[in-house]
Amino acid sequence: MSMSDGPGAQERVRGRLKSQFTRPVQGSVAIELGWTYALLVACLGAALVWPAVWVWALAFAGIVCVQTRMAVLMHEGAHWLLHSEKARNDRVANLLTAFPILMTVQAYRANHLPHHTRLGTPDDPDYRNLCLPPMRRGLLFSLAGALFGMRHLQLLQKYTGEPDRSVGGLDLSGLAGRLLWQIALLGVCVAAGWPAAYFVLWLLPLLTASVLINELRSILEHTQLPDALGAHEARALAPVSRTVRPGWMGRACLGPISFCYHHEHHLFPSVPFARLRELHEELCAEGYYDDHPDLVWDGYGSLLRRLWSAYGLRGVRLEIREVEGSYVAERI
Repeated sequence: MSMSDGPGAQERVRGRLKSQFTRPVQGSVAIELGWTYALLVACLGAALVWPAVWVWALAFAGIVCVQTRMAVLMHEGAHWLLHSEKARNDRVANLLTAFPILMTVQAYRANHLPHHTRLGTPDDPDYRNLCLPPMRRGLLFSLAGALFGMRHLQLLQKYTGEPDRSVGGLDLSGLAGRLLWQIALLGVCVAAGWPAAYFVLWLLPLLTASVLINELRSILEHTQLPDALGAHEARALAPVSRTVRPGWMGRACLGPISFCYHHEHHLFPSVPFARLRELHEELCAEGYYDDHPDLVWDGYGSLLRRLWSAYGLRGVRLEIREVEGSYVAERI
């Protein structure tokens, strides 16, 4: 059966969503937090005990995965999916996921929720900052900006904190939490006799490689493919969100903790990460992706090659205008 056969299939999925998919999996948050911190201890501990170049290189890669996992779990907290009590959800999200990566869940939420409600419009902060630049200037330009820290400067301006929890516009509790986490990490490295480890293995990836991973994934999830743009006529850019079914490397590095099921997340943001795969399988069984084959990809590599062939070094010569709350593009 196809989801386009009528409202019946959609209503059945929505009915099961209410009764099944929104229920959290017992212990799933604790397990993912446990794996994240176990990986952090293993990477940092190995680098401090065996300070060889190859060990630090492996630790660097592992800590990028740690920071990516923290960002994904912070994203869950932004949707109030780490704990049923909102205040406790925010405490967990801040203390264990956001503060270590120099964020607060409140600031992230204030910027992320409009991405859901205004997807693909001029008011979508992620589409405007992540999807239009590679279309206009090329994918390489956008990725270089993330890798060399230029994008992080934009993020520092973007995530400024919550005014209603601040004094004089400054979120003091968030600032203190972030500062204490960095002091604690630096203190561990100093105590082990390798203060440089904090800067090389935590701060450097946080400002470069981890930003690159996040930007690349967001571009892959949302950037329009050029064949949808039209050649000689102005056409509205439809909002896009894609699901990727990656291999183990993609799951570890780009879409951990079921974040690869991104279209499902946009369809039903209240579904916790531990249920997204079930939701994906349900949509496949109902024939949803038979009608939307361009919204699911097998592997990040194939999607990246497709986007690189389209935008790569020079991008597409486009004129993009804002018309009545949406983007309209025309090849020039």
